Amino acid sequence: MRDTTRIYAFQFKDKVNCMRREMYTLGIVAPVFFALSVIILGAIKPEYSHIYHTMSELGEIGAVTAQPAAIVFIVSGLMIIGFGYIVQMGLRGDDKRVWTGVLIMLYGLLDFVGSGVFPVEAGGTADTLVSTVHVYATLF
Repeated sequence: MRDTTRIYAFQFKDKVNCMRREMYTLGIVAPVFFALSVIILGAIKPEYSHIYHTMSELGEIGAVTAQPAAIVFIVSGLMIIGFGYIVQMGLRGDDKRVWTGVLIMLYGLLDFVGSGVFPVEAGGTADTLVSTVHVYATLF
């Protein structure tokens, strides 16, 4: 009987490469997921216009779409952070693009996760600390 519990180096490398490919697809899936979600949430929220209103207003405190928008922002941010991490792992230390993955991760964290965790006040105002953090996080 053959021992199948051993993991050989080439098998591990294949699993790592497969995982990398899957993580790279997050770079495609995240923006598509976010765009479709914003379209759907915009259709759900009464009197919302993609032309005249900001996306932050989908998640404003007290809105019908506040909780789903927060989930969409956070999930999209986590996907972007995962993509940035795998980009960073693929770069060498002497590469000129060494900051690329770090900046992608910061973008996902500050802009998307920050927008989901710190919603803007009703009407898009920055009267409270939470709304102010939201505004400054999205300025990145």
